[in-house]
Amino acid sequence: MKRSILRTGATALAGAALLGASLTPAASSQPLSRPARLGLDAIRPATVPGEVIVGYKKLATRASQRGIVSALGGRIANRWGRTALVRLQRGASVDEAIATLESDPAVAYAEPNLVRYPLVPPPNDPSFTDQWGLLNTGQPHVVSGSSTTSTGTTGADMKVTQAWDITQGSSGDPDDETVIAILDSGVDVTHPDLAANMWTNPGEIPGNGEDDDGNGFEDDVNGWDFAEDDASLIEPNTSIFGFDHGTHVAGTAAAVADNGVGVAGVCPGCKIMVLKVFKPFDTDGKLGDDTMLGDVASGIAAIRYAIREGADVINGSLGAPLFWSKGERKVLKSALAAGISPVFAAGNERGDNDLIVMQDFDRDGIPDSLSPSYPASYNLPGLISVAASNDLDRNGYSTQCGRNKGVTFWECSFTNFGRQSVDLSAPGVDIISTVPGGYDTFDGTSMASPHIAGVVGLLKTARPNLSPVQLRNALLNSVAKPDGLRSLHSFLGKSPTGQFTVTGGRADAFAALTAPTTSVQGITDGNINGARGIRRSRRGTVAWPADSNDVFKKRLVKGNRYRVVLNGPADRDFDLVVYKPGVQEIWQLQMGCFVPAGECKLVLPYAPQADADESRTFTAKKTGRHYFHVSAFLFQKGSYRLSVRKV
Repeated sequence: MKRSILRTGATALAGAALLGASLTPAASSQPLSRPARLGLDAIRPATVPGEVIVGYKKLATRASQRGIVSALGGRIANRWGRTALVRLQRGASVDEAIATLESDPAVAYAEPNLVRYPLVPPPNDPSFTDQWGLLNTGQPHVVSGSSTTSTGTTGADMKVTQAWDITQGSSGDPDDETVIAILDSGVDVTHPDLAANMWTNPGEIPGNGEDDDGNGFEDDVNGWDFAEDDASLIEPNTSIFGFDHGTHVAGTAAAVADNGVGVAGVCPGCKIMVLKVFKPFDTDGKLGDDTMLGDVASGIAAIRYAIREGADVINGSLGAPLFWSKGERKVLKSALAAGISPVFAAGNERGDNDLIVMQDFDRDGIPDSLSPSYPASYNLPGLISVAASNDLDRNGYSTQCGRNKGVTFWECSFTNFGRQSVDLSAPGVDIISTVPGGYDTFDGTSMASPHIAGVVGLLKTARPNLSPVQLRNALLNSVAKPDGLRSLHSFLGKSPTGQFTVTGGRADAFAALTAPTTSVQGITDGNINGARGIRRSRRGTVAWPADSNDVFKKRLVKGNRYRVVLNGPADRDFDLVVYKPGVQEIWQLQMGCFVPAGECKLVLPYAPQADADESRTFTAKKTGRHYFHVSAFLFQKGSYRLSVRKV
């Protein structure tokens, strides 16, 4: 059965986590035909019913904030500064509420509470010799989803044991711990490989049912459950898909080493702060919770907690494709400003995070490949986005599927990538780590991300004065660049070659400890902050995957009518997108881009066409700098001419 987070014009939440529950769609023996490119009219975001995130302007007092919401018949369920989670009355329309809120002069933005899900498929088995990502000698290790073993390439690892000769993530000062916050489905804090490394809130007395330190959370000894608003840090129901996801992630980042038990984390001297943001949902309609799902509001609250309680690194092995949140991006900017390094999984939808990819291979209306993935794709200096590699230093695909189908079959691939938007690769295939009651082996960019969070933990300990931007630079300046990462060995029935991340490399923990902190990737013309000016026309070249996007800017005047024309090669597939003033990133798709309510930074709906000649005619609704974006789709390249003229 094909599984997806998206449904054509349907109940988003009902199918929400199903993409996270399966690495790839069911294998097909049919040859690939030309896939259909879906437009935004085929997509509806997965959201929490009846909930809206509202950002208020400075002029809005708390009383006026409550009044605005009360007029809708709703209530403020949670508040973080000038951002609030609003719950509407049963049956109220989220679309209508957003439209009403955004018409109020005291409201900066209103958006649905988007769903986020764990970026991992199902599991397998135990021990350090199986941890090829830390030390790969070509030894046999267990394959995810099977009882078989595989052998990799000697040296296809992150040189973690060499890095441990310099630091294991502990300075020896209990008041100066390096803390990795695990933004996930919760962690088994009693696991024998994790218990000694749990962060403890020094101001909280365990089990007395009181908020001893006055931070608003009772008994938050090791963290907090922001999805269900209590101190229980793991779901007790082991039949819920994803309940063990956070424990697995935590073990990869910071399991105890040299304790004679199980596995070792990349940063075994680091402490683990638990930020539980998932809770059980019924996704199959069978009247029983079956899958762990999170949402943006829980994530905002959790990240604010991590800032307040002094975390050093946040690992987010979670996300969802296409949908952008102002509130989520804003809180991540705050985390970076506080010196926290956010590390996010690039996604498991075998998409290019530089592009909007909504490809339907079997033409059933449900996308089989999706990108970009958020939060990993936010263009924020210091945020680290991680793709998955395997034990052969190749871009991630399922080992077992590859054996059965051959690695040229598109069904075997899973990792997202992106020459401008994904920073580097890390081990994410056949990864053994902790789960409640033992150990198991998983695949996914969920597994790659905590490898990098652990490396950043080592860096934070060894080089404590570096900023998040400098830490990212050291990490990116030190990658190994194996030839295997220059090919997508399983992608659309082809093996395209090139550079598929910013670095084209796989992390090297040992080299990162002494690497330079000079910038790896400057501001590019492929995003809003690097846009080039255009007067009447410009010529340019785009080429996938090296330089898929060019962005231009021009001040337009309210009330004037303009025509934008893209002329490219006759046999190519380029896209043209026009953005309104105030856009922060390319592909900034908001709720109003999908339904007739709320804000959308696109001037006109995104409508992909299978050619390189496109035009847009529109009336400027606001005087200000507009942006004009030319994008080469998968496998496309060539020169073009773009013109912007008043008509």
